[in-house]
Amino acid sequence: MKRFKGSMLLILAALFFGGCNFDLNYDRYAIVYGIADYDDPIPGYYPGVPTSNDLSYTDNDAEDMAQLLTNQGYNVTLSTSVTQAQLDSDFATARAQAGKDDLFLFFFSGHGGQDLQGQFNEPPPGDDADEFIVLSDASTDLYIIDNELGDLIASIPALKKIVIIDACNSGGFIGNKLEVDATPPDYSGTEDSSLGQAISLWANFSGEAYDISPYDALVISASGEREYSWEGGVPYNHGFFTYFLLETPDHGDNNGDGYVTVTEAYYYTRTNLLSLFSGSSKVYAPHVSGGPVDFVLFEAR
Repeated sequence: MKRFKGSMLLILAALFFGGCNFDLNYDRYAIVYGIADYDDPIPGYYPGVPTSNDLSYTDNDAEDMAQLLTNQGYNVTLSTSVTQAQLDSDFATARAQAGKDDLFLFFFSGHGGQDLQGQFNEPPPGDDADEFIVLSDASTDLYIIDNELGDLIASIPALKKIVIIDACNSGGFIGNKLEVDATPPDYSGTEDSSLGQAISLWANFSGEAYDISPYDALVISASGEREYSWEGGVPYNHGFFTYFLLETPDHGDNNGDGYVTVTEAYYYTRTNLLSLFSGSSKVYAPHVSGGPVDFVLFEAR
């Protein structure tokens, strides 16, 4: 970032958070999943995936997110127990409903992981290991890897698409280097890369990507591809990322234009998570895909 002059940073920052006139005269559709009840151990075709207990608050994440989206005018499909067949059916319905001028959102809260066995290595510019989210059914269709989810997202005709994943290793769903790595692998709790990194990635946009391409959707992940995502009890009773995301309609409108965009939601959740976990061994932060576009996620309250 040292190559950027101060004035250039201000201009790019203005583009990143500057006021816009948004027209919400389109339909909005959302698939919202939050899975807390898992088989123990989780079976499947990924050798070495550890035994995993049920989660406590991921169903809360989905239910509260679905309620918020419904209140905001989205047409919401909610499930807290998801099989491969249901996922395929829900996406088929979304393909039939969401026109090219509409907005589609996919939200997932549950177990996620990273395939370190090398079954699905990606050629450059893909990352070395595929990431996955875990469904409810105890079968070989239990895992949805990043490329598979990317294909499903790409199949939705809507030109405005948002993917939000609250799961471990979820940053790996973001295509190519268009991921803002807010906490590098050697993060010690004493430094954080600046928001300028996000601005730089947006200014140097490239759509070439594996995983979920920025040409197909804007992605917010709760954590990086090498980070865990955590949940907690009172006073949160949610995944920490989702807890702060649910606050963004009330506190995330950075520029006061009446809307919370994807980047504003990223900035709010990232700031609060880094503050909450500062100095902790559990520190993690949201990541966001880059690109020269932004979509309205919520109307501010």
